[in-house]
Amino acid sequence: MYNCVVSFIFQVLGMGEKWKGGDIRNGAAGGFKVNLLKKELVKFKNDKEKIILFTDSYDVVVLASADAILDQFERFNARVLFSTEGFCWPDESLASKYPTVTRGKRFLNSGGFIGYASELYRLLTSSEVDDTGDDQLFYTKIYLNEKLRNKHKIKLDHKAEVFQSLNGAVIWTRPMKSQFLPMYNNVLHLGDVELRFKGREAYLQNTAYNTVPLVVHGNGRSKMVLNTLGNYLAKSWNSEDGCLSCWDDSILLEDKHIYQNVVSVFQPSTYPVVLIAVFIEQATPFLEEFLVKLNKLEYPKDKIHFFLHNAVEYHSKLVEEFLSEHGESYRSVKRINPEDNIEEWRARNLAIEQCLTKNCEYYFNVDGEAHLDNPHALRLLIEQNRYVS
Repeated sequence: MYNCVVSFIFQVLGMGEKWKGGDIRNGAAGGFKVNLLKKELVKFKNDKEKIILFTDSYDVVVLASADAILDQFERFNARVLFSTEGFCWPDESLASKYPTVTRGKRFLNSGGFIGYASELYRLLTSSEVDDTGDDQLFYTKIYLNEKLRNKHKIKLDHKAEVFQSLNGAVIWTRPMKSQFLPMYNNVLHLGDVELRFKGREAYLQNTAYNTVPLVVHGNGRSKMVLNTLGNYLAKSWNSEDGCLSCWDDSILLEDKHIYQNVVSVFQPSTYPVVLIAVFIEQATPFLEEFLVKLNKLEYPKDKIHFFLHNAVEYHSKLVEEFLSEHGESYRSVKRINPEDNIEEWRARNLAIEQCLTKNCEYYFNVDGEAHLDNPHALRLLIEQNRYVS
């Protein structure tokens, strides 16, 4: 189902049913969506006042309230309004048949549309489509039929006033290294669109047409971009409070202190047991500082199993000195040396096996290049209460 930033009543079509719409990821497909909607609209076929918003599911985020979407839709003076994009998919030969536009995206996208129920029902029943046929081609042919277009008052949202299709409008389509991207002056530039903030509220601005879309669709190859935007648009992060969703369902590890001669001694006996797995796979600068920071983690060492794989002979002396000085303070220590000739993939598997053998509750993986500057990092990660952090 799609994500809703605001309260919204929606019906998920086909929930629990086997998908019959073909392989939509690798070519023309999706006619099953048309037939599911047609079946649902039967109950509203004579309702000339009810308005239906239809979107794709897992790659759509609804950003505005129903009232805001209805208000914008009514300004088009249309009975049916479709999203648009910059590509004539799936049949490029139909591009020349589209009405020309002076400004905006020219081609219909079927991932989002809104219209009056009775009008949509008549539109969907005007022709047939196989479940494995293409939904976008189905709607395209209806729109390109001038008689049907005028009869049903079908219009396209050329300037993304309601629907924003990201494919072709954003400059990143390949997987990004980070789900959070750097911003400048609270603005993230993505091509035709920008992520902006007004106080604590994030919104998407279409700078090509100076509009603020209300529904955003990560169609085609833009899904990774949508995932990134979702961190902000879904009210999960803002520039003042940082990550808001990070602490949803979080837990609190209660610090327990005892006092000896008026000195507070850190001794939280209820903390879960953790295995810290350290991997030194290449010659690494500032490794001594890395180990010092690791040892300064504010977490009881008798709750930590320490696993270390060192594949670099150069670092053997430093590792030996560190473990000689601090090893006894840990619950247990297992070390793999360069002369053991254990490959990295095998060492990582051994670390997980060690965690299971020791019945640890958490596994914390740290590579030698990753400095833990926050001494509370381990505790904070555990308090997030995630399966994977």
